[in-house]
Amino acid sequence: MRGQLCTMLGIEIPIVQAPMGGAVPVRLAAAVSDAGALGTLPLWRADLEALRRTLRKMRSLTPSAIIDAVGDTPVIAAGGIADGRGMVAALALGAAGIWVGTRFLASEEVSIHPEYQARILTACENDTVYCENLFDGGWANAPHRVLRNSTVRTGRRRVGRLPVNGQARARSWRGQRHVEKRTGI
Repeated sequence: MRGQLCTMLGIEIPIVQAPMGGAVPVRLAAAVSDAGALGTLPLWRADLEALRRTLRKMRSLTPSAIIDAVGDTPVIAAGGIADGRGMVAALALGAAGIWVGTRFLASEEVSIHPEYQARILTACENDTVYCENLFDGGWANAPHRVLRNSTVRTGRRRVGRLPVNGQARARSWRGQRHVEKRTGI
């Protein structure tokens, strides 16, 4: 099953684990990398020191953590791929590999609330909703497919009235306040 993407990235399996914001800790990306796929980390909001600490931790957990890739850009299929059949179908249609996000939320290494994980595992397509602009999180017009919940119900009625900088947006399952620090928005 090694094709152009595997050769280019030095991986064994043509799967790329999506970074998925705060749900992907280093241990998940390392486990994916150790399994022969490409584990990725959500680093876009990290300052330089946080980036260095994260990369050092990743390197300490797996020898296959850092990839150097150059050359032609392969096509990576994404969206709704949750098992081997979906991967084979994408590869048969010409993709060099697959980009997997939500499926990795079922792993034990992920940093999400256990109740949310249980809801994901039992959800069907009718339990989700596609939102064009529900979450602002620093990305303007960032579409998401999410499980229907009170945030979706409230947010859809309050579009344009999201909390201002410094207001609590939510509490984590550990009780921590999540405060949006927005700049330039």
